[in-house]
Amino acid sequence: MYERRDRHGVRKTVIDPGVGEQLDAFDDSEVDGLVHSNGVAVGMDGYTRVFLSGVVALDDEENVVGVGDVETQTRTVLETIESYLAELGGGMDDIVRVRVYVDSVADEEFVTVHEVRDEFFDPEHYPASTLVEVESLAFDDLLIEVDADAVVPDDGWDVAAPVETDPEE
Repeated sequence: MYERRDRHGVRKTVIDPGVGEQLDAFDDSEVDGLVHSNGVAVGMDGYTRVFLSGVVALDDEENVVGVGDVETQTRTVLETIESYLAELGGGMDDIVRVRVYVDSVADEEFVTVHEVRDEFFDPEHYPASTLVEVESLAFDDLLIEVDADAVVPDDGWDVAAPVETDPEE
């Protein structure tokens, strides 16, 4: 992680700026790897905002984990997100928004993704969420990608009662 601080005390931490350096696609390029990081954390007075890039089910050697298994890939992705947040002093309850990209929204896969998500998210901290079916993801055999935004308060959350809407209104 790289960390920079501005004159107002706001600090920016770049998460894993060397991501993708081992990809063969850059062997004949002047670029060393992907021109992005796995995320950015912005520390402000009282909280830190975290913006995680799309997380996929890859191991340390960039091999797909759980080929053909959306349950394993979803769990791997959420565990990775959880570990990034833990490094920054946060957790899954701090996630306020996720964007989920899947190669299929067939009923079985849709239900499986939500069953795994249920293991990681408590109802009083459910994030806003978007699910999009895409034609393909960055690597063959990837079934799901998730990016996440989190707000990690310095003193924990004061959770209000959920706001429910009346569908008949």
